[in-house]
Amino acid sequence: FLFTSLRSHGDERHQRTTEDERLRDTQRTRPKGPTGNDVVTTMSEQGFYGSVLAAAAPTLEEAAKRFERDGFAFVGQVFDQDDMAHVEKVVVGKVQGRPDQLPPEDIMNLHLTDPDVFQLCRHPNVLRFASAILGTDDVSIFTSRILCKMPGTGKEIPWHQDSNYWPLVPPGETEIAPKVASIWLAVDDVREDNGPMQLMSFDAAPQSRNKPVEVLNAGGSTDGFNNFNLSVDPKTLDAEKATWVHLDRGHAEFHSSWTVHRSNPNTGSRRRCAWIVRYVPTGTKVVPGVRGSFPADYELIPVLGKGAVEKAPHPERDTYAPCFGEAIAALKK
Repeated sequence: FLFTSLRSHGDERHQRTTEDERLRDTQRTRPKGPTGNDVVTTMSEQGFYGSVLAAAAPTLEEAAKRFERDGFAFVGQVFDQDDMAHVEKVVVGKVQGRPDQLPPEDIMNLHLTDPDVFQLCRHPNVLRFASAILGTDDVSIFTSRILCKMPGTGKEIPWHQDSNYWPLVPPGETEIAPKVASIWLAVDDVREDNGPMQLMSFDAAPQSRNKPVEVLNAGGSTDGFNNFNLSVDPKTLDAEKATWVHLDRGHAEFHSSWTVHRSNPNTGSRRRCAWIVRYVPTGTKVVPGVRGSFPADYELIPVLGKGAVEKAPHPERDTYAPCFGEAIAALKK
């Protein structure tokens, strides 16, 4: 999958190439900067195992403009159904193999330890949008998450801003002001009954445009995926203006750290599994000791441009080790 597998097109011209050669092909053909074209070519044209975006998907420039205007952007089909079979195998396999004490909503940062998860994070179809939205060719992973709401048991998550939990200082800045592009990929079809998200655009909640909004309270524990001690007071929002996130399997949206959002409980009979990666400009700094007690050595992993790495940094560790630690409470938001 991704950079190590080829799909036969009945043509011997498509020979197996090395991972490095595939990655160079991807970097060479990837649009440079936030104004490039977002056409994702097929393997026969480009030489890597990639997906073709749906015709209705926005261009990179359109996605970046929508993200800046609204705080989110729907980007259409990121993985075709053949690729999604592999994505589901990886993601759902981690849900099924998790330790008993780990909720299926809280599977965090496996890109640090699991080679397959890491490769999902650096898929070119995803990175081209992250690069365009962030306005840089140098992109790092802040965190990754598998958030799986099981049928009839998935919890409601209240209105909140991710920025309240993430002590991130963008490159060239001195104050905490998280600049993040979070992809939310539907591993399952997401409909009314299985726990969809709602997003408040910057027009719907103008007080949230690139700044924090009033929170319901500022105390209490952050332990547990449904314990939001910095949730947004719903009385300050016009929920009728919210955008529902109903996505087909393999489709995705990106939202910012400032975007106010929530999700329903899963009251239906179908699983609702999402694959989430939060990308930041390389050079972003984490301020230790605040907003969840992030350690000074918390790792941001470059995956595009400057300093980009090609393999999971800690495959020798237990796969689920990143799910437990002092920063995890804040990352669950």
